[in-house]
Amino acid sequence: MLCKDRPICKHAKPRAFVALSLAGKGDTGWDDESYGDVERPILLVTGTADTKDKEPGKDALARAAVYDDLKNADPRYRLFVDSPVATHGFFGFGKNSDMRMRPVVQAAVVSFLDAHLRGDADARAYLESDATVAAGPST
Repeated sequence: MLCKDRPICKHAKPRAFVALSLAGKGDTGWDDESYGDVERPILLVTGTADTKDKEPGKDALARAAVYDDLKNADPRYRLFVDSPVATHGFFGFGKNSDMRMRPVVQAAVVSFLDAHLRGDADARAYLESDATVAAGPST
């Protein structure tokens, strides 16, 4: 399924997207071209143990690889939480998620939204800095 076939991808109102644990290629029909129509700023967040099932597109590497398919997103950021606590449930911040990495993810999400919805230059500088390296590779 292509993103252009989903109304949210071309809707006029969303100015930026935050994707926590986004489906990878092979998951529920998503393929190499599924995310090619996303042209707005996007922050993709996943982590080492972000694996839902043993099926294609549902493991951490497939979720992280979506970043490469977001060729038209401008700008695009990836936060990869390099920690065994970064499970699939972690990104829902549910009762079973580990709290230790939550502040890093929250800081990245708030900075991303401040940068792209409010035009905050300091927030954008934070996103483009090494400030989130403690959580693993970013941008």
